[in-house]
Amino acid sequence: MLKLSDKKADYVLFFGDAGSIAALATEMDRLKMKAPLLSSVVMIGRGAFALPASVAAQTFLAYPSALPNQSDFAEFISVMQKSGAPLRSPAFQSVAFASTKVFYEAVKLSGRQ
Repeated sequence: MLKLSDKKADYVLFFGDAGSIAALATEMDRLKMKAPLLSSVVMIGRGAFALPASVAAQTFLAYPSALPNQSDFAEFISVMQKSGAPLRSPAFQSVAFASTKVFYEAVKLSGRQ
């Protein structure tokens, strides 16, 4: 964590569970990190309510919703079919698909750093 705080990160992307985000947020608060924390409500659930106030004020959480239009859903179905993945929970799987696209774009735009 000290290395992360030394780097003065622009953002912290979190992929983990409620307990892990609580630990991370407590450490961010202790170190007085000013980097916004980005995560998904699907992953952290009620853990979002346990964040220290200073971290919660700079936390942005993605919330699942339906894919915006028919072409997005068609792309999702196409990827599922090509990979041979069974369609068990379209709502959750489409949220995972959308999250992956957001993560991919964030990594692509962040450059080599």
